Amino acid sequence: MSDEMETQLMRWPLRLLLQGLDARDESAVHRCLAHATRQLQHPWQVVHDGDAEVVLVAGLEIDTVRGMLEPPLVTLHLAPPSQDARALAWRTGRAPGTVLASPLQPDALVEALECAEHRFAGEAPATFTQLSAGCRFRLRRWPPSGLMWEDNDNLRLASFMLTRSLDLEKLMRLSNVAADKCVAFITRMANANLLHLEPVGAIGEPASMPSPSPGEAPRAEAPPRRATRASGGLLNALRRRLGLASR
Repeated sequence: MSDEMETQLMRWPLRLLLQGLDARDESAVHRCLAHATRQLQHPWQVVHDGDAEVVLVAGLEIDTVRGMLEPPLVTLHLAPPSQDARALAWRTGRAPGTVLASPLQPDALVEALECAEHRFAGEAPATFTQLSAGCRFRLRRWPPSGLMWEDNDNLRLASFMLTRSLDLEKLMRLSNVAADKCVAFITRMANANLLHLEPVGAIGEPASMPSPSPGEAPRAEAPPRRATRASGGLLNALRRRLGLASR
């Protein structure tokens, strides 16, 4: 795929469908999208019917959406002002970051839309098994409060992971936080696409090349291969959106 075509696909508009929000929260959505253009990879359109990549609904109940043929990538719920969003998500078994507090917080909405963009591009969050297979990880930025759960151990883990790349063993040793809590925190950060991963061998000196034998001309180093971004998931998502998936 050419760079120009990939850029066009990455700027494909995505849709955010609002259901049941009052005027204040709907205005907050529009303000948030207007100020988040640098953080989000795609332009987002606010709609009230038809297919959409993300649905944001007031409360936990979802009405039938007119014209929606495909399920959204993510469904977000705006908790009533009288309820604690974190406790509501825990009690109802919903994924972290999918129940938002009212009044709507811009950071929480942007985080949710970023996760949807990764899913749209076919970039599934890494599992902890993949993370722990010798990888080091570092936080891309400070996590939103909804993922920290107002827990001192989580604050401590985030402080270490924000400034350096660590593997699980070193994180446990430096933070003095129990293994199961470290695992839970790392996995939650991965699911929110907040981790930068460094595979084994990414840090340190490059491996030395063997010396040529006497009389043998040294081999020319191969030019570095340009990294290409996997685009199959993105193309498949676009084909489904255009009704071309079966062709």
